[in-house]
Amino acid sequence: MLNINGDHCHPREPKEIQIRKFKQAVKIHAIHEITP
Repeated sequence: MLNINGDHCHPREPKEIQIRKFKQAVKIHAIHEITP
């Protein structure tokens, strides 16, 4: 299971990077859900 904490922000990471990581994690999770 992916560990995504939406309300936790790292000061050194801009919000764009957070969003990109989140989208990538969701895409990876979706791929794992679809593949048998």
